[in-house]
Amino acid sequence: MPGTSSTSPDAEARAGGGPRLRRWLGRAARLALILGCLAYAFWGVDLAQVGASLARFDPLAVAGIVAWQFASFAIQGWRLAWLSGPEVGLFAGTRAALIGLGVNNVIPAKLGEVAKAVSLGRRAGFGSARGLSVVFWERFADVNALLVLGFSASLASGRTLAVAPMAAAVAAVWGALAVQALWPGFTGRLIGLVPSERLRLFAAELLAQVRGHLSAGRILALAGLTALVWLQWSTIVALEVNWMAGFELSPRAVLVVFAVSSLGMAVPSSPGAVGVFEAATVFALSLFGVPKEQALAAAVAMHMIQYLPVTVLGLGFFAGSGLSVAGLRKSI
Repeated sequence: MPGTSSTSPDAEARAGGGPRLRRWLGRAARLALILGCLAYAFWGVDLAQVGASLARFDPLAVAGIVAWQFASFAIQGWRLAWLSGPEVGLFAGTRAALIGLGVNNVIPAKLGEVAKAVSLGRRAGFGSARGLSVVFWERFADVNALLVLGFSASLASGRTLAVAPMAAAVAAVWGALAVQALWPGFTGRLIGLVPSERLRLFAAELLAQVRGHLSAGRILALAGLTALVWLQWSTIVALEVNWMAGFELSPRAVLVVFAVSSLGMAVPSSPGAVGVFEAATVFALSLFGVPKEQALAAAVAMHMIQYLPVTVLGLGFFAGSGLSVAGLRKSI
């Protein structure tokens, strides 16, 4: 009949059941990962010894590391400002970086990346496609750095870290970028298959913005800025394990701890990687003979140092930005 749907309610429910089932399975897998990591980190641990180890950490060292961590925010802001163009200054780039990190630390689904793109766009007056292209290059540069770090740590520790899936994904993205650079007409034809004109226009603009960074000079400059970001992060970990916790680890051991804890943060799990970070750090420190109670105390303190300042600052900037979680979800 005209004006009525030929699809029955049962068929509609079945059609929507697939995505819902995948979402629930994904959540169940993440929950299982978090619980497994927490069990590994806390199993057989004397909590009194963990507390005693935490009490021995020098508050001056903690304050100094937090202060040094602020420098990493400025370097990340510098990289975002450079990627965004002259319309975005150092403060605006740092503010957007903090908003992204703060939102990601408390809200799942990586809404912080969307918040970062929207914040940059509002500040500089450009569209969402340009903002998302900036975030893409920032995140892709970090994934490449993490991959290099993982391979380096594998060599340093004599253990094979699980970086093969990441390597395959990175290679696939580089392949897609090569196709975009060498045969833009091919990607244009693919975009033409998108049924919605609005989505076609957005995809074409996004790819054009991404292609704008595809030059040897810009990629080398981005690699240099990214190396500075990750060098700063590595010094924070070195200060945490050697100055704060007093483990006196060698540079090779610090590299392994930094790599394994960073890989733990990258695994999709809870906001802020609660549980996963602790398990990864305890595992890495155990490779160098650190007792489990001391390793867990260090992991908890390291996570709080890396989590609390950026979350407080990021959410403060987010609250004053005029953005909202509901609005970000609608923009996806």
